[in-house]
Amino acid sequence: MTLVHVCCAPDLLSTVLKRELPEAVFYFYNPNIFPEKEYEKRLEAFKTVCRRLNLNFMEGQYDPEEFSTLFERYFDEEEGGSRCRKCFEMRLKNAAMTSGKINAKVFTSTLLASPRKSIDTINSIGREIGNAYGIEYKGGNFRTGREEIKPYLEGIYVQNYCGCEASLIKSKKDREERERKDFELLLGKFRDLAYLWRYRGRSIEFEEIPIRDESSLKEFLAILKPSGLLVKEGSELYGRNWLKAGKYNCRILRESDRHGESGQKN
Repeated sequence: MTLVHVCCAPDLLSTVLKRELPEAVFYFYNPNIFPEKEYEKRLEAFKTVCRRLNLNFMEGQYDPEEFSTLFERYFDEEEGGSRCRKCFEMRLKNAAMTSGKINAKVFTSTLLASPRKSIDTINSIGREIGNAYGIEYKGGNFRTGREEIKPYLEGIYVQNYCGCEASLIKSKKDREERERKDFELLLGKFRDLAYLWRYRGRSIEFEEIPIRDESSLKEFLAILKPSGLLVKEGSELYGRNWLKAGKYNCRILRESDRHGESGQKN
């Protein structure tokens, strides 16, 4: 039996699509997630995926206070530095110990599917812990393209930051900086349309945008980044699902599916 530590629902999907894991138990253990409401959202997303795919799963203890105490000294570390390494160690050690308790002979982690984590670092830590606890660590690269997992993510909560309080703060700062730069860009290239900035992160009707040249429309949408572009039947965009605008893919919405849909970044 293999114990698979799971960090989040999207990376769980990448893992099961990339690797065959017969007789696996999927184990959600992430005391790093802050705040508790965010933890509950990610836990429910994990359970939903497991139920949809008929996977065996279990939940570890959530003790954010213990995590905060252990990681207080690393709070100001840069993303990808010592704080992240210690976080990997904490979760993989727990996964190894839990493997022993349930008689699993092998353990691994969906961290290996994360597009923003160092696979070499995770595999190195995993092998060290496996040797220390006498349990085989199954390493590798579990990443798959986001397009491959997108069909399975319908109705599933997808997080927008790594997990801990420090990463949440950094995510907010980064988002504010991106918004500042995009607004300056909007004023520089589409000053007359600055009033449409209120649709940032919200769906906008195609008819509200006085641009019909597709190249210019894409440039505008890449700056505005609405959650979706609502089109009416008969529009030249009606039969399409996505409008690729640089690194930003804008979702094409019809009246029937405008609620709950969102644009996606690559």
